Amino acid sequence: MKNYIPNAITCLNLFCGCLALYFAFNFRLEYAAYLIGLAAIFDFMDGMLRPRAQGLL
Repeated sequence: MKNYIPNAITCLNLFCGCLALYFAFNFRLEYAAYLIGLAAIFDFMDGMLRPRAQGLL
């Protein structure tokens, strides 16, 4: 089960990136900027959790 958590966070990262593109193309740049920041946080969390889920740390 804990191997799925980093994959779920990666999916959230992808979802935030897609939404950011949508808002950017519709000239809602403030929302797009927030979503890019949120995607960066999800990317950081994924990088921290993936080795732990694989048992490397």
